[in-house]
Amino acid sequence: AIYRWRGGETSLMEVMVPHDLGVTPLVLDRNFRSKEYVVDFNNRFFEQAVELVVTEQPEIGLIYEGVAQFVRPGNEAQGFVRIELVDLDGGPFAEQAYARTVELVQSLLEQGYQLRDIAILVRAKGEGAEIAEVLALEGIRVISAESILLSKSPVVNFLVSLFKFLFDPSDGIPRAEVLHYFYHSLHRDTELHVDPNQKIRELLQDEHPVTAMLEVLPQEFRRLSYRTDRLSLYELAEETVRIFDLQMVAPAFVQHFLDVVLEFSEKKKPDLGAFLEYWEEKKDGFSLIVPDGENAVEIMTIHKSKGLEFPVVIVPKADWSTTPKPFSTIWADSGELFGDYPSAHLVKPLAGIEDSAFGETYQDEVKKTLLDNMNLLYVAFTRARDRLYILAPDKTKSAKKSKVPEEIKNVGALIRRVMETDGFQGMDTTLYETGFPFPPAARPADVPQGPVPRLISAPWRDRIRIDRKFRKFWETGDDEGGLQTGPLLAQVFRSLRDVDGLALTLDRMEESGLLTSAGRASLEATAMQILAHEALAGMFAVGNVIRQGMKFLLAQAEPLSVDRVVLHADKTQLLAIIDGSREKADRKALKSCVQFLQEQDGQVVEAWVLVLPGGKVDRVSGVTPSRRPARFDVPRLRATALRSR
Repeated sequence: AIYRWRGGETSLMEVMVPHDLGVTPLVLDRNFRSKEYVVDFNNRFFEQAVELVVTEQPEIGLIYEGVAQFVRPGNEAQGFVRIELVDLDGGPFAEQAYARTVELVQSLLEQGYQLRDIAILVRAKGEGAEIAEVLALEGIRVISAESILLSKSPVVNFLVSLFKFLFDPSDGIPRAEVLHYFYHSLHRDTELHVDPNQKIRELLQDEHPVTAMLEVLPQEFRRLSYRTDRLSLYELAEETVRIFDLQMVAPAFVQHFLDVVLEFSEKKKPDLGAFLEYWEEKKDGFSLIVPDGENAVEIMTIHKSKGLEFPVVIVPKADWSTTPKPFSTIWADSGELFGDYPSAHLVKPLAGIEDSAFGETYQDEVKKTLLDNMNLLYVAFTRARDRLYILAPDKTKSAKKSKVPEEIKNVGALIRRVMETDGFQGMDTTLYETGFPFPPAARPADVPQGPVPRLISAPWRDRIRIDRKFRKFWETGDDEGGLQTGPLLAQVFRSLRDVDGLALTLDRMEESGLLTSAGRASLEATAMQILAHEALAGMFAVGNVIRQGMKFLLAQAEPLSVDRVVLHADKTQLLAIIDGSREKADRKALKSCVQFLQEQDGQVVEAWVLVLPGGKVDRVSGVTPSRRPARFDVPRLRATALRSR
């Protein structure tokens, strides 16, 4: 309860426990963590700091009574502390402090320390993210609460943006995010002969931006976008990783993201839209589990460091405020000032209320806030075992000229005031050092780390295929591997809506297991050769009004399947795809159908047959039928076809 975090009150331990409960405090006066010069520095620093504020805040003196500690035997004559005051004339304090932190880390590595020996303590998470970015740009490996979040990983955000694009291609924001990562990260070393940003703008401003974007992304992703509804959520994620070759791009983050997708699929509705909502709600809670002993600089907030120790501690920004935050709120008591109205009020601790009815509450909050921040400073300064480095801003020009003691409104001012006391022999320069920066003791060399584990992801459909129609498509015959070209071509033309959809039709057949990658090219070439026939070219032209897979029931005959009906303004065309072994019977039935339609509809009817596997295209003429059709609703044929367009 010495800290007011999570509503704790200092008075519980300092007043109520000793006096009301009659408990005698036990002072732990021996430091088992830090070396002598670190312990001695903290003893002297906080004794001087308390003296500076105890007159106005005697409670701090009570709490820090007996703060001095003894050194554990074996830690004598060791340790090092360095305080640097950064000249503000050199630029913003944060920029200079971060640059100096990089220099300190590099110097420590040269002296024999490992990255894992160094901890950087910050006041807020935002500062941690900033310093982590600076260190990363210098090639220094870091671990921080921010750096291990999945939501902070560029490759994970790229995958999420791809999911958003697949869910809603019309949304321009995911398209821009996908293209930015695609060109600036995945293809940053590729010669584009054009500025990447210009290329991205052109694609986003294209008349058909979705089509333009799919044309520059891998062809497999275009195929994937056609079949998202036929893949499980996890398979969709894994296929996306494989298509963009993300296995070696931050594999730990990619693998953990796949784990999140799998866990969601098992426990929730495995739907892409539902997952995107779940991700937006929970993304800040997913982070990597860092193994013990990872060789990286650890960056954490001072709050989180409580109870821990590190060989070297760097406090890069010792400048946070010691006054109440203006956006916070406190409960204040107005007494009987407002009559019968409630006396409890929620107010902001602004200096303007100091002279109001809430002045006493405000002054109490000021004292507690200063105590909070002295406690934070104590935690930060006592985490170091061997070395402690502190960076604080120097005085401003006006403060240097002033003869009035600097008011303590932030920890930087507190540090400067302490450095000027007799206990530190005065500080005329911007540098203070105590102790000896001995190199670390020799340790066994680290075992070289092996290569980064590769995320294994391979398309299982290239190894295992589910054969749904083996009797029709997989027979022993003349074709290589037993694959029958005739049934496959029949499937192509029965599924094909127009000539522009051939690639999509083959994609779907390949996905469903009816077609192999190796056999696709040969089948596509044969289909294009057949489509070159003048009659079929017209029947499969874009924009036709068609009806596919119609059944004609003729009297005293088997039902006749007409695979394609094309309705023109002046005629109707029929196409039947037939097996060479049944050619004679099918031709005869088709002739009867043509004659019947001509009699009923009064229009010219053309009938064509596509004989497979040979690919022969032939026209069938109408003849006088030997029997009348029994049941067929001819007048509805044209209306039905128009509705199905």
